[in-house]
Amino acid sequence: MSNPKSALALLLSLSLLTGCMEQRSEQEAETDTTNQTSEPAQPAPALPAQAYNLAWVQLQTVPGTFKLGGTVIPRTEVVLKAQMPGRVVYIAGEPGTVLEEEQVVVGLDDEDLLAKRRAAWARLAQAMSQLQNAHLQLTRQIYGGNGPAPGGMGIPSMFDKFFTGPMSNMMGFGNSALDRYADVNQQRTGVEQAQAAVVQAQAAIDELDSRLRDKVALAPGKSVLMEKMVEVGDIVQPGMPLARVADANDLQVRVQVPTRYIQSLSQGMMIPVEFDSRLRLKTMLEQIYPSANPESHTITVKLAIPPGAPVAPGMYAEVQLPDYAQQQAPMPVIPATAVVWRGGQPSAFVVDAQGKVQLRMLRLGDSMGDTVAVLSGLWPGERYLVTPPPMMRSGMSLPAATPTPPPSPAQSAPTDPSRTPAASMNWPAPVSTPSS
Repeated sequence: MSNPKSALALLLSLSLLTGCMEQRSEQEAETDTTNQTSEPAQPAPALPAQAYNLAWVQLQTVPGTFKLGGTVIPRTEVVLKAQMPGRVVYIAGEPGTVLEEEQVVVGLDDEDLLAKRRAAWARLAQAMSQLQNAHLQLTRQIYGGNGPAPGGMGIPSMFDKFFTGPMSNMMGFGNSALDRYADVNQQRTGVEQAQAAVVQAQAAIDELDSRLRDKVALAPGKSVLMEKMVEVGDIVQPGMPLARVADANDLQVRVQVPTRYIQSLSQGMMIPVEFDSRLRLKTMLEQIYPSANPESHTITVKLAIPPGAPVAPGMYAEVQLPDYAQQQAPMPVIPATAVVWRGGQPSAFVVDAQGKVQLRMLRLGDSMGDTVAVLSGLWPGERYLVTPPPMMRSGMSLPAATPTPPPSPAQSAPTDPSRTPAASMNWPAPVSTPSS
């Protein structure tokens, strides 16, 4: 009988212990709930006090735009042509080879010209020897008399000098001074002829050097070999194209603009351009041709691409040009610095009246230099951050800041939303964020 009573007592003890544990757990849960209810809600983190550039969303009349296709071209492009006939013996490399200034791009055979040049140098050496001899003969004629003294211990020469010459001059049979002047002048003429021969030989060498330079095609500056039009072994004639070189670091976009749109363009304006690689750049309108093509009735316009842009000559470019004759309805326009990209989508930080920051998704329109049109996502009169910090997040609170002065009544939104341009374009109304 003792065993059943012991088992019953054990069961009762276990039941009491379990009930106590459950009651304690309920009390602890109630205590935690009370503590959580009594603790105040944590407010959104406040940003450090600093000056933030705030602005109001304003409406602007955005001009219409149109797109035209263009081509990327180098600013400087040269087609090298043959100046002399010959056989191609050297090419600098394949297309894409970087060339230095005055580097040989294509070379022709020059064995015949080198042989003629050696012969010209031989003639120059001969002319210089004749010139040296002519100078010597002139010096001898001036300081040595009419000639060498005859034999006979100098008696005949002395007799001629002191008796025959003066007697002949006195009797009118001769003039020794005039004869001496004629002999000196003859030697001087020989010197001048020798000098002319030297100059002639030097000119022949210079002519051959010029023809030798025409045997090679040189790069006009630091450039890139874009295309080679001949191969080693080809026979070329003067005027045949050899290669095409260009400066690939200084590029332009060339586009043909219809004449009716040319009034909307001016030099120096910034034009957005999109390339094959979906790269979008701002280019400066650099040149507008003064005349139109009589066949296509278009005017050539060139846009300067920023240095270092990852584009190459020949790429397709889509140019977005303004058309001020076609005006669109007013729409919000904000600086490009106010647009942040989150998850591949354009957004902007909107600030409500309590200073709470909200990240708003946007649908952007055309870019106009440093500003961009907003099709949806912003309402006229809202405040936004012009230059948001990199660590800005939605839900943060801004400290007291002095925003940009509000827009003028002519630019602010009207009181009746149903009559605002924003309402006519079905823009979403601003959503107020509840304050904490």
